[in-house]
Amino acid sequence: MNPLAHPVCELLPQRTQRWILSPVSEDKLTRDCFYGLMKAAALDSTLAVVLGLRKMELAAPRLFLWGFEIYAASASQWPLLHEILSSVEDYNHGKREGQKTEPGAIILSESSLVIIECNRRSRLGDCSRFNNRQ
Repeated sequence: MNPLAHPVCELLPQRTQRWILSPVSEDKLTRDCFYGLMKAAALDSTLAVVLGLRKMELAAPRLFLWGFEIYAASASQWPLLHEILSSVEDYNHGKREGQKTEPGAIILSESSLVIIECNRRSRLGDCSRFNNRQ
């Protein structure tokens, strides 16, 4: 069963595929939101408004979810991103396969990189790892 009706589902660990079926899944909510904006050609304009950026700073955005670049009908792994995410947190830190942490969404344009962590019942605000920064 492919709960996302998208090829990226087959690339995800089994644990993530099962979690997506949950009615409280942050992963599915994140995918539905960002993939929906991408398909509607509104990802750049929506993020520009929310983040206070100029739309041109997010022109031709590339969407990455679960470390995979997402296209309308396919997904692929970008080796450089995979290498970076693997170096940030690898399975040797005691986490089981499928428990790897990655940003909720990554948006990459020619001039901007937006890294978004999506959590249920949270709001836009300061990152707790950095003082006085969003």
